[in-house]
Amino acid sequence: MGAPPFFVGSPGGTKSLQEHSKSCLPSRNIFIQRRPRRKGNRPMAIGPLLIKILVFATLVLGLLSLAANLVHARRSRAITYRDHDGGGGPSSVVATLLAARGGRSVRGDETAAEFGGPPVRKSQEEWKAQLSAQQYEVTRGGATERPFTGEYWDHHEDGVYHCVACSQPLFDSATKFQSATGWPSYWEPVHAEAVRGIKDISYGMVRTEIQCSRCESHLGHVFADGPEPTGLRYCINSASLAFEPAAGPEHQRAGNQ
Repeated sequence: MGAPPFFVGSPGGTKSLQEHSKSCLPSRNIFIQRRPRRKGNRPMAIGPLLIKILVFATLVLGLLSLAANLVHARRSRAITYRDHDGGGGPSSVVATLLAARGGRSVRGDETAAEFGGPPVRKSQEEWKAQLSAQQYEVTRGGATERPFTGEYWDHHEDGVYHCVACSQPLFDSATKFQSATGWPSYWEPVHAEAVRGIKDISYGMVRTEIQCSRCESHLGHVFADGPEPTGLRYCINSASLAFEPAAGPEHQRAGNQ
């Protein structure tokens, strides 16, 4: 018989030396154990974050634009206009402001004599043949040219601005001022009857559209944030105007005589 196996431990122990040695060795599992991943440690992707930022910025810009429109609408309520149906007379504000001039133009009787005449009515085909593409879109389609791109927004020559469609005198250079808006701006027309006001509710705003009283061409809008003495700002598209420079002493401003 071979020698009995050698046992360790207490005299009553039953572990052999081989079994004891195996129990003392470290387990291989301790070298491959991983810590459990905590929630929130996962890095956020850049794409969703940028989308959230863009959405937030769009909302902020929308609110700012809405606030600006409300301010302009509030100022526009101070201006009297005539309705779309054509009822009523010319803008009472314009008539009142120019009453002190006795219905005369800035340059006196000669320019006033050029004002008026029978209404000008033409077909759309005739207007397209007479006007350039931009002039047609502005005067007949009610479009607005981009700011700081028109011919007269930074124009300072002495003279009179006429309607590009019917040549009626509209604004005098004596009433032109720098409004920093990018469009030609005037604080009054040459005559109370030269323009008419039309209620404009486009783009969610209440504004007063300005048209030529002779041919009903769209000119621009009028706002109650202009300089003295009228407090009005006639914001006009260059494409709706044709400029006639002062030609001589007969065209000198009445205020300088």
